[in-house]
Amino acid sequence: MSKVSISPSYSSTSGIPGVYGDVSGVSGGVPAMAVQNYQDRRIDRSRGDKKNVRCFRCKKMGHMKKDCKVKLQDRQKQNQQVVCMSHQGEDVNIFSPFMNSQQEVNTKRQGRRFHIDIMADSGEELKALVDTGSTISSVSQVTARRLGLEPGEAEPMVIQHGDLSTQISVEEATLKFVFNKDNQSKVALRIVEKQNEELILGMDWFDEEDVILYPRRNQVALDKSFQNSAAVIEDIIKDKYPKLIEEEEHQTLTKVPYQYRIETIHDAVPFVGRDYRRSVLENKVITEEGSKMLSRGVVRFSESDWCSPVVLIKKPDGSYRFCVDYRGLNNYTTVLTFRQLI
Repeated sequence: MSKVSISPSYSSTSGIPGVYGDVSGVSGGVPAMAVQNYQDRRIDRSRGDKKNVRCFRCKKMGHMKKDCKVKLQDRQKQNQQVVCMSHQGEDVNIFSPFMNSQQEVNTKRQGRRFHIDIMADSGEELKALVDTGSTISSVSQVTARRLGLEPGEAEPMVIQHGDLSTQISVEEATLKFVFNKDNQSKVALRIVEKQNEELILGMDWFDEEDVILYPRRNQVALDKSFQNSAAVIEDIIKDKYPKLIEEEEHQTLTKVPYQYRIETIHDAVPFVGRDYRRSVLENKVITEEGSKMLSRGVVRFSESDWCSPVVLIKKPDGSYRFCVDYRGLNNYTTVLTFRQLI
């Protein structure tokens, strides 16, 4: 009995689907499923070709946004800036973007600020900013010179503005002005080198004058119950009677219809007080003050045998007060008399 062997058949025809197939025309080639997978991979590779890709950042062809060179360059610059700031040891202000945006908003809203029209005592009109957020009132140096204000020395004060800038003020001046056509007032101003507004009225003026604000109408008014304050009345009296306080005005002498005597102890010898030792500056002050009082008629030359020394009292502002020491004379006067010098 002969032995029969059975083997599977192979197809020699190219491109005919079967269990096995030959792509290149050679028998015993790659399986058909493998050929199909190879074609799919080749198709996927063609779909991912970068030549047909457009960048959404620079709008150029050939790359994607994540691989854009412009983005990488910007990122490198930011890293360099952070490294430089860390080397310099500077503190990064995280609120600076907010402050810058707030400053821009405030700049756009300048027309909405609370201004009032005032007239200075020199007759010049100007607009003053009513600022409830300012603790003091201030004026720029240019405006102070234009208004003719007389600056005086003051304690140094550090003034911080809304944009976080600071200035040191060492001078102050007083301004008298009129607002609302008939309301008189005055304010103590700190003189600064420069500021955005010519004149700023702060809370110190509001507290002093007890001002009522009307922001919608851009007006202020004084409380009627406090309108006649002591300071305003004092200024009115000074303006009405200038001779009472005028230092250079010639003093009028009043003649009395009677004469009187200072009673001294019986058989008292005239007292002549010994003059005090003084510096050259003090002697110069005595000479100048004596000449002024003689020209104004306050004093006159005396022919009396009694003499008391002059005393100079220094004032807080550095000037001197002219006084006379009558203590030696008072030792010779009768006790409980009608007139006794001090």
